[in-house]
Amino acid sequence: MKIEKPTLYIIKERVVDNIRHMAHKAEKSGVTFRPHFKTHQSIEIGRLFGQEGVRAITVSSPQMAEKFASEGWRDITIAVPLNPNCVDTYNQLADAITLNLLTDSAEAVNLIGPRLSSPAMIWIEIDTGQHRTGIDPSGKDKLIATVEAIQQQPLLMLKGLLTHAGQSYQVREGTPVRRRSDDSKTDGKSSGGSAKKDKSTLDFIYQSTASTMQKTASMLQEAGYGKLEISIGDTPTCSRVEEFYAVNEVRPGNFVFFDLMQYHIGSCKEENIALAVLCPIISKSPERGEIVVHGGAVHLSKESLEWKGHTIHGQVAELEGSSFSTLLTDTYVKDLSQEHGVIKAPRHWVEGKQIGDTIAVIPVHSCLAVDALGAQYIMNTG
Repeated sequence: MKIEKPTLYIIKERVVDNIRHMAHKAEKSGVTFRPHFKTHQSIEIGRLFGQEGVRAITVSSPQMAEKFASEGWRDITIAVPLNPNCVDTYNQLADAITLNLLTDSAEAVNLIGPRLSSPAMIWIEIDTGQHRTGIDPSGKDKLIATVEAIQQQPLLMLKGLLTHAGQSYQVREGTPVRRRSDDSKTDGKSSGGSAKKDKSTLDFIYQSTASTMQKTASMLQEAGYGKLEISIGDTPTCSRVEEFYAVNEVRPGNFVFFDLMQYHIGSCKEENIALAVLCPIISKSPERGEIVVHGGAVHLSKESLEWKGHTIHGQVAELEGSSFSTLLTDTYVKDLSQEHGVIKAPRHWVEGKQIGDTIAVIPVHSCLAVDALGAQYIMNTG
């Protein structure tokens, strides 16, 4: 395949398998499956979710919500905290669909609530370990103040508590953790696979997150604020656990494609990775064991991870018919400039390549590569 510029390439059957597996697990667990569409940002891929029975979705901005609402999606969560400058967009959306908003402060609720013209659901975000946004679960006064601010707004209806266990992205495969004695039980429906004394770090993060959310919801219920639903969402833990226990909703997104980071975390197998960035070779240096591709930071992002003592920005595969090969041995993206990527590889492989050949780069983080390349894909048909 000859290409002029860096191009997203996806293997459709892997995408469908990834969607089907997560949807089936959610159905079997009796929870709502609300996948995050920020990873793929694609109307066509959204339809693949619809074919698997998905009816509720998550997005990362009001503008993305507008895009998918215009394509018929009628139950959308905007999973970033309220932005007072987006009230007009919130109103337009809430007038047309079931709109779910997110907050982590009474201040934001008080700024936006009086300006709403249509009803909207709202979740309170809880910080269960990522330390980016969300209310600390130990902050009872702030939690209660936020609940009460919501209750004072006639067009906001509190749905529950939501979290994103983003700390799971720091895990690397094979890291074991022993459960603490105070985590031996998790309130809620089934304990699923939680009876094991030793778990992977991802299992532990899921269990700890679910337990924290259950305790926070119980505290608010005991304080007289009713029974609240619980929504969680991160690909590593949602991919790892066998059952979604002690929650009502899951919102993973990256699983649709997976990527190099998920592979190194242990969220997926190599054969689950469904996306690559095709890059044309524009220079080669066999004596250095390097090739240069048109494919730089503005295409792959500057995301990196540590592998075999190297900081890498991607790994390399060969195109094979309508698919791509397993990851090549000792072949990786060692450096990125704006438009260029430097690939380190064995000399014999470099010598076998020609200027203009196309290689497949598996990005460290598929979400950022998709966004950088405008979610424009070549999709194989199997």
